[in-house]
Amino acid sequence: MMKKGSDHEQEPNISMDRFLQMAATPFIMLAGSDLTIAFTNEAFQKLTFGKDVVGQTIDKAIPEVHEQGIYPLLRKTFETGLPVKASKISFTRSNDPSNEEHKRYYDICHAPFKDVDGEVMGIIASWIEITGDDDSVSERREQLVNAQAYDLFMQAPVGFCLTAGANHTMELVNTEFLRLTGRTADVIGEPITAIFPEIAHQGYLELLNQAYSSRKPMKITEGKAVIQIDGERQTLYITTVLQPYFEAGKVAGILSILTDVTKEVEGRRELADNAERLRLAAIATNLGTWEFDMDVGHFILSDECKAILGFTPPDLVDYNKFIERVHPEDQDYVNEVVTAAMQPGRKDNYDLEYRLLLPGITVPKWVRTQARVFDNADNIPNRFIGTLLDITEHHNRVANLRIEEERLR
Repeated sequence: MMKKGSDHEQEPNISMDRFLQMAATPFIMLAGSDLTIAFTNEAFQKLTFGKDVVGQTIDKAIPEVHEQGIYPLLRKTFETGLPVKASKISFTRSNDPSNEEHKRYYDICHAPFKDVDGEVMGIIASWIEITGDDDSVSERREQLVNAQAYDLFMQAPVGFCLTAGANHTMELVNTEFLRLTGRTADVIGEPITAIFPEIAHQGYLELLNQAYSSRKPMKITEGKAVIQIDGERQTLYITTVLQPYFEAGKVAGILSILTDVTKEVEGRRELADNAERLRLAAIATNLGTWEFDMDVGHFILSDECKAILGFTPPDLVDYNKFIERVHPEDQDYVNEVVTAAMQPGRKDNYDLEYRLLLPGITVPKWVRTQARVFDNADNIPNRFIGTLLDITEHHNRVANLRIEEERLR
């Protein structure tokens, strides 16, 4: 039985400062909005000719950052909170103790670090030198691109796995794949059926074989997968792309890209279930539901609501058609409420009772409406959503009781 991957790998017994000091890549840590140098490693100190610049601002310690365009990139990272990467940036130190100018080329990366509230506290910058002849620069840049591509692969928010051969032996997986499937990195070198015995019965193995033999990519949208994780069956919904990759013109394996859509699928189903329960409750209580679009002046009415108002299901109902069904003595009252609901500073919730006088019927019908107003993105009221209930019988009972009370006095 495979064990679910731990949330925390065992950390090496080495401090971050020591790690950065040992790195061959120049690193510098800048703190505060004035970009004060808080840390430099030995590789970076070559740029300052061995001088201790900790405690100085970057523009005073290395004035050339202003003149050669690096300072604006640092400011951009601090002010936007977004990392900045740039390739083949030329940089010349003019105060070399040997009185020689040394032009160098760097691939730079400026990454912000933030406090617990998400506010930028400073920047960690790395400058990777790629100086050399054109072939050397191209080779080192290619190595850098490959390293960055690998980092993107490993840190991607979707799951990746690379399998080789017709038996789909696992060659490479990223962090999200391990999290999603509850496996650990020791799956490398194992065939897919040994890692996930359950997939043979769920159709996924057949799809892998099909993508491998057809040499064509496949997509499975919101596929249901039941996976054993820590001995428990867990149901996931995953959108998967199976992409064959080739070597010497032949299929070498499959790159699988997995996006976990479980929350979206379950949320959508929950909404559908709630809507169905509401529909059944509305039918059982003869409760009508409606929505009024204030911008176009039209209603969306449920069948129950149309029945209460005396409309047939195909009818399109605008505000004028609706107000014609309201008793003449109550029309001003309803109009005032709707007008008030469209004004700034209005209340959000409404509860009112009024009469309907339907065509061909002389006895008014009493109804109760409970509604709420919603604003658009500009905070302007644009939707009225509510319910409509026929309370004629209840209203008549109350009226008859009052009459009886008056008679007995």
